[in-house]
Amino acid sequence: MENEVIKNICVLVKAGYLQKCCRFRIVKLSDNGLRLNKGQKNFDIVYNRGSDLYNIQKHKINRKTFEVKTEHLNGVFFEDVRGMIERFFNMEIYIMENLVIKGC
Repeated sequence: MENEVIKNICVLVKAGYLQKCCRFRIVKLSDNGLRLNKGQKNFDIVYNRGSDLYNIQKHKINRKTFEVKTEHLNGVFFEDVRGMIERFFNMEIYIMENLVIKGC
């Protein structure tokens, strides 16, 4: 069951595309969660079986002070996760640049 949860999250966030074309690092946090890393930002996605929703943690690391700012969001619907990732990482512009430059 745990591997199925991780597979579903990978499909949801299009993990292969993010790794190949956008150079994200994807790390397994637990049997129910993944971390997307790009530069000084981490986006954690953890499936909550009880509520059948996702818990999200967004981390921004200040390069100069190494201070970490974290935002917790609980009870996020499946269909909302992808848009949250795009907004957090400013993906619309980044993806367009990569599509043109790298041909992904």
